Formats: sequence, structure tokens, C-alpha cells
Amino acid sequence: MRSVLAIYVLLCARIALAQPAVEPGEPLGKPEKVESKQPQDILYRKVQVRDADLDDVLNGYIPLERDRFNQLLSDIYDSADEDGGMSMTRITSARYRAILRQDVLASGVATWSIRHNGEEPSLLSVKPLAISLSQPQWIGDEESDATLGWKANGTWKLLVSESGELRSGWSTRGNYNRLGDVRFDLALPNAETTTLIIDMAETLVPVLTSGVVSEWQPSEDVQPDGESVDLPIEEGMRRWVIELGATSRSTLLVRSATAQKSSQKVSFITENLRYTISDVGINLDALLTVDVNGDPLDRLELLLGDGLFVRTATLDQQRLAVDTHGDEQRSVDLIFPDLLSGPGNEIRVSAIAPLLANQQFQLPGLTAANVVWRQGQQHVSISDHIQINTLDVLDAVPITPIEPWTESSLVRSYQMNQPSARVLMQLTRKETDLRVLQHSVVRVESDDMYADCRLDLSTSHGKIYDFQVTLQSGWIVDSVEMISGADVESFTVLNGVLSIELDDPITSELPTELAVRCRRAVVNSRFNGSDLRILEP
Repeated sequence: MRSVLAIYVLLCARIALAQPAVEPGEPLGKPEKVESKQPQDILYRKVQVRDADLDDVLNGYIPLERDRFNQLLSDIYDSADEDGGMSMTRITSARYRAILRQDVLASGVATWSIRHNGEEPSLLSVKPLAISLSQPQWIGDEESDATLGWKANGTWKLLVSESGELRSGWSTRGNYNRLGDVRFDLALPNAETTTLIIDMAETLVPVLTSGVVSEWQPSEDVQPDGESVDLPIEEGMRRWVIELGATSRSTLLVRSATAQKSSQKVSFITENLRYTISDVGINLDALLTVDVNGDPLDRLELLLGDGLFVRTATLDQQRLAVDTHGDEQRSVDLIFPDLLSGPGNEIRVSAIAPLLANQQFQLPGLTAANVVWRQGQQHVSISDHIQINTLDVLDAVPITPIEPWTESSLVRSYQMNQPSARVLMQLTRKETDLRVLQHSVVRVESDDMYADCRLDLSTSHGKIYDFQVTLQSGWIVDSVEMISGADVESFTVLNGVLSIELDDPITSELPTELAVRCRRAVVNSRFNGSDLRILEP
């Protein structure tokens, strides 16, 4: 009934618009004779629509089959090339063959169908690219070497003069998790369609976070490079076809067929990472939501970014044991007191890393190795005392920032496209103002002068862990002690400069008072006013 009513309203609107306009106050009468016109053709399309989708259809959204949508998209590209004179270079289809040897996708052959419109050569950005390529060649009537190079901005570029097919060797190495599965975080160059054809042992099966996996079926098709789809398969191997579509990133988990049969669904993890960056360093608070399907987990292995150190981990407010792997601490195991099962398990991880100021660095991340990454967000809070020189995000897209969780900070939020999304930045600590108020009591005993100097130290912003003052010539420092505030960790005197390091920082809320005791000899039993200037900032 609702569909009939909507069509009736549209027809009434069309009839109303067809009536001649009447000026206000003009009497109604017979319409003037007008020349008969041939009615225009009315174009319509019959569409089967669910009642729940009727509002969307009336607003202009028409459902399309995938093949029809791809055809329309291709027509749009063609129209843009011809009408706008634009030089568009892109990979229309990409196919990757490989054989899984232990934890390596080896003996790979990549074939790209590249379309180039325009008379002049252009550089095609080959990104993302997390696989190793070797000997790229243009194939056709004659083979020729392709020009593929690395630019200073961190991207690979391919020189393209005309449309054609490119073939290259490729390989990539995965990581074993504690269950014996092999994980590949795939990042392949952007293409309109991407297909992987992988041979692996009969005892293994692939599981994918995004894409369609199917076992290979015999075919007589021939690829553009002349290779048959049905290349020979080694004995004891099975061939799998993975369709990624227009997606260039996915996580591939290769596990045993027995484990997959006992657990038809693998376990997934969702990451919510909050970074707090200040002049002290980087603090990471991670909320990891693990959905366990099938076999329960006794531990969770975390792969850590450079410089990241896990301080604590909790599950339901219960502290977890953290088992480090070797001296490098590039990965840790979170040990569960009871087997973890079911959905919605929230694990909170606190970690720290040093701030590498005045140089480019990658924000250290963490990701789980023995579960499949589903999605994640990064929220980065940067203190006002930190100057942002550069900030580039390679594997995430900006989203609406969340509310700041620390005062005097700027928050940026990102939706991650893959685990451990790369955020590259260069930061500088802003200078802080150290205010020094000095009180000195000097006494003379025999041929020596003794000074008890009190330094009241404060700052209007930032945190100060160390500072230096100039020691006037002839004075020797005997001791530096804390009166109130931060403890003194150490002090040194070198070339007339007194350097002091504190255990806790000087802040606007925590001023510090220090006692510095000095002495010097009195020359010829004389001294003047300049001798009383003992310490100067």
C-alpha cells in the first residue's frame, strides 16, 4: 500500500506542474489555444524494492548489481579521460600467485594490468607496498625492464608510458603465533580488483579478515600474459583463490585444517589506542576487545613497536602476568589466570616509550599475533608544550576527534586501516621558563668563605627534570640537597657549570627548593661584592 501511495503522489505532482500558471487576481477562464506539442518520452525503470528501502529509493538511491556498478565506474573513467583530457594511470587488475613455504609466500609472480591515458609518460604511485618485488618487466610482444624506484617522500613510483601488462617476482614473510598459525598483514598496491592465488599444504586453510576465500576450481581461462589459470599443483598441495576486490589491505591467517574444523571462526580483536605525548615521553593506554570463537585462549601475544615497554595489563580489573620474549622485548605474552572464551573480553594495557624529539619517528604500536585484527582506532593527545613539525598518517584516515582526556592538549583521532597503522611525526619540545630566586648566607671563617644558597625554582608551564646554573670562579660545591619538592638525583660541576638532575619534575603545581652549600678561599683576607655572586642561572 505504501508503494502505491508514493507513486500516486509522484503522478499528482507531475500533473500539477503541467498546469499553466495564473497571475494573482487574474480571472479564471478558458485556457488559451496553444500549439500542440508531441509529448516527451518518459523514461522509467522497474526496480524491485523492499519496503524498508523505499525511502532511500525515493531519495534517489537505486540498487545496482556489482557488474553493472563496475561497468558504470569504468564508463565514468572513460568519460573523464576523453572529455577532460586528464592523464589517468592506474592498475585496473592485479593478480598475485605464490606458494606457501613454512612462513613465507615464495616463488611469487605478480601481474598488473595498467591503464594509461595520455601522450606523456607519468609516474604511478605504487602504494601501499609491504611485499618484496624483483625484476619487474613489461610483457607483450617484446619484454622490457620496467623502471620502479623509491622517492624521498617514502613512496614507490613506476614509470608508465603506455597501457600494458607488468610482471614481477614477489615474496613476503609472515609471523608465527603461539598456536602455530602464520599471519600475513597484506598491503598490496591499490588496484580496481585484486586476486591472490596461493598454493599451500593440504593440511592448511586460509582465513581472511576482508575478502572472499574459495578453493580453486579447474578452468580453461587464459590470463592476459598467456599463463593458464590451471598451472600444475605440487603433490600434497591445495590451491586457494582469494578475492580482495578493490581492497588493498587484509590480514591473512593460515592455520591447520584440524584447528579450523574445530573452530569454524577464528578469534578477533578490536583495538582502541590512546596516546598521550608530553615533554616527558609517550604513554599508551590500550583497550583490546577480544572475541574468542571456538578454542579458549590461555594467553595473548602482543607484538610491540620500537621502544614500547608494557608496564601493566589487566582483565576485569585483575592484573595479568606479562611474559617477555628475550632481551629485545619486541613481543610479550599476557598470561590469563583462567582460559579466555566468549565475546567482549576487554583487556587494558598500559605502556610507555621515550619521546624522540627533533627527529622523525613512528608512533610505536602494538597488535596481537594469535588472533585476527578486525578494526581499530588511534587517538593521539599532544601536549601544548610540544611543537608539531610534521605529522603524516599512512595507514589510517582522520575521524572526528574525541574529547581531550588531559588538559592543555590537542587530540587527533584516526580510523585504522590495518593493525599498527603507521603515524610518522617529528616533534620538538617547546622551551620552558625556569624561574630562580636565590637567597645566600655567606660567612667567613679564617681563610675560607662558606655560602649556604637557597634556590626557589618554579615554572609557569611544562616540566623540568634538569637545569644548569653558572658557578662563579673560585667557588667549590660541597652538597646539593632538597628542601621541598622534587628529590635531587645527581649533580655535577664541569667547567664552572653546575648541572642538577631531579627525580621528579619541577612544575607549576610543584615548585622546588634546593640548598646548595659552597666554599672558597679568601685571597689576602680580602673579598669584594662580586665574590658574593655565587650562582647565576
